[in-house]
Amino acid sequence: MALPSSVARRVARIEPAHLTNGRLWTVVFGPAHGEAVMVRLPDGRVGIVDGCREPARDCPVTRLLAGLKATRLLFACLTHPHEDHYKGLGRLLELYRGRVDHMWHVLALTSRERAGVVAYAKRHHARPKRAKLPDTGDAQGVERVFREIMAAETVGADRRQLVTDRGLLREQVAGAEFAVDSWGPTDADTSDAVMEFLATPRKDWNVKDDLPNQVSGALLVRWGESRVLLAGDLYAHTNDR
Repeated sequence: MALPSSVARRVARIEPAHLTNGRLWTVVFGPAHGEAVMVRLPDGRVGIVDGCREPARDCPVTRLLAGLKATRLLFACLTHPHEDHYKGLGRLLELYRGRVDHMWHVLALTSRERAGVVAYAKRHHARPKRAKLPDTGDAQGVERVFREIMAAETVGADRRQLVTDRGLLREQVAGAEFAVDSWGPTDADTSDAVMEFLATPRKDWNVKDDLPNQVSGALLVRWGESRVLLAGDLYAHTNDR
């Protein structure tokens, strides 16, 4: 079967009509800092990587999902717990609770790890005084994401941690193999970051710290001969693969 060649387009506003069947589509949203990514399979199913804006603030991801009439998510992924990647994702996962087939995340998300990340977020993302939404700029956004990730397994999702070289999904789609593999983070980077998250906050912690980036995961998406690397904020630390 001859598969379509890759094309790239930049549009001011993505519409459902742009995403024709029979192709693998990756749509990158970046309304401010950070980004969210939608992957649309050739058979019309969709997956979401990260979040970028609260739904009440005209989130382009939520809008496009509604336009596509997507009733389920094949997968949802949080590449790392940084505000510009978890913003709005928790509310989206609430919307699709019980309708996500695969849920992926970094860190083991033990209760101690979750508490450490939330403490970090509270220190680094204080809520603006006049914020209209409770998740704007503070730790409630990541708490909401963690709650939905942990609950996903109880309502039927296959939940897995992102680690280097882990196969996450593999099946035949429209005449070719579709697969998603995890490319990071490394065990060493994760261990070092967990120790920092669980440590007593240091006086030299400041908003320029990028500890969540150290545990960023990445996804390699494949369909036939097509390859797309969704890199999050992945670093080359102890393992430059």
